[in-house]
Amino acid sequence: MNLIRLNKWRALSALAFCLMTVKPATADVLFSNLGQTGGGGSISFDAAGDPIASDFLTGGTPGTITGATVTMLNTSLALTLDVTLGIYTDNGSGQPGILFQAFDTHISVPAGGSGLFTATSSGINLQPGTLYWMVGQANSEDFGGTLYWNYVTTDATDGGSYSTVPGTQVMSKGPAGLNWSDVDTGNLRFSLEGITPAPEPGTLTLLALGAAAIAGCGWQRRRAGRGRNLL
Repeated sequence: MNLIRLNKWRALSALAFCLMTVKPATADVLFSNLGQTGGGGSISFDAAGDPIASDFLTGGTPGTITGATVTMLNTSLALTLDVTLGIYTDNGSGQPGILFQAFDTHISVPAGGSGLFTATSSGINLQPGTLYWMVGQANSEDFGGTLYWNYVTTDATDGGSYSTVPGTQVMSKGPAGLNWSDVDTGNLRFSLEGITPAPEPGTLTLLALGAAAIAGCGWQRRRAGRGRNLL
């Protein structure tokens, strides 16, 4: 192997090593307050379609939400009750605005059931540093029982790059309300799982350009050597 081929091999090997060691996008918990115990209680879905909402603020980088986990209780002893979860924009006045994107699967709480329940999504892409609302809407009403979503009165979280807005109220439109109204200071119990951004494409581009430049220099030297041989 001559020097030119050796340099080219080293450049390509270095690029391959960098590509193999680049950290891919990873699933992570971007927001959670499921571990908080700061008082609170439960808010009921008074009727089908009456939503309940809780705010959250995204971090400094964009993220893709792939799941949400909530704590709910179904007091019905006969029927499974379903809830659709969605992420809403803020209306600019500290209240939910319009639906940004709903989760692909809904929450089903069995009769007499309680605990953690998860909805999934193929991907909800959120902007960095932006206020959003987690909103739940009951899909059916059971007059023999009630569906509840647990909440805490603290603004603290368990970690993650997303946070809550201090002092913001949990909000509701029930029963059959037209406008959002305050329920209590605090936040609904939920977590958001998602994908953190992979390294910037520019990093890989620079690596590729560097390898190409090294290989190109070797090609130029080889051409120059052939030219001298013709003299």
